[in-house]
Amino acid sequence: MEHDLCEAAITGDIDSLHAIIRKDPLILHKVVARCFSGASPLHVAPSNKQTHFVEELLSLKPELAEVLDSQLRSTLHLASAQGHDEIVKLLLVKVGPEICLVRD
Repeated sequence: MEHDLCEAAITGDIDSLHAIIRKDPLILHKVVARCFSGASPLHVAPSNKQTHFVEELLSLKPELAEVLDSQLRSTLHLASAQGHDEIVKLLLVKVGPEICLVRD
C-alpha cells in the first residue's frame, strides 16, 4: 500500500490516491504519525512537479507538510531547493507561512 501511494505521488495520479485511501482510510494519518516506512508522498510529488497532487494531499491532510523525510528535510525546503515555485506558493498558502520555520 505504501509503495502504491508513493507511485501515485510520482505520477500525480489523484484517482489512485483516492483508491488507496478507500482501501486504507488511515494511510495519510500513518504518514503523519510516522508509522509509514516509505518516503512521504508529499516529499515525492514535488520532486516530480506534481502540483495538483500536492494540492490534493494538502486538502486531505495539511499536517503532511510538517513531516520531515529521513534526512530531516521538509517538503517546503525540497520544493524551494528544486526551484518549484508553484509548489512553494501552494504550501505557503494552504499550510501557512509558519511552515517556513520548520527546521531543516
